Amino acid sequence: MKVDLKLAATWLRKSAEQDNPLAQSALAAMYAQGWGVKQDNEEACFWFMRASVSGRMSRTMSCSEVSSALRPEQIESARQRALKWHAPGKVAAHSTPASAHNG
Repeated sequence: MKVDLKLAATWLRKSAEQDNPLAQSALAAMYAQGWGVKQDNEEACFWFMRASVSGRMSRTMSCSEVSSALRPEQIESARQRALKWHAPGKVAAHSTPASAHNG
C-alpha cells in the first residue's frame, strides 16, 4: 500500500485548522521534514506553536528543533500568526526558544 503524503497533509491541515493539537503537531512535523509538503521551518514552528496553545503539545521543545534554522524575525512571524488564532496571553506567555537569540 502506497502512502500519499500530499493527501495526508491536506487532511491533517483540515483537522489542524479545527484546533486539533495532534493534527497540528503532525502537520508541523511534515513541514519540518518536507513530507508531502514543501519543507518550511517557519511553517513548522507556526504549527508547533498552535499545537501547544490548543493543548498537550510542547511548543518550546518542538519549535526549538526547527528554530535553529530560522532567523528571529521568522520565529516572531510564526508567533504573530499563532496569536491571530488564540487569545494573546496564551502564546505570549511562552518564551521564544533560546536558539532564536543566538543568530
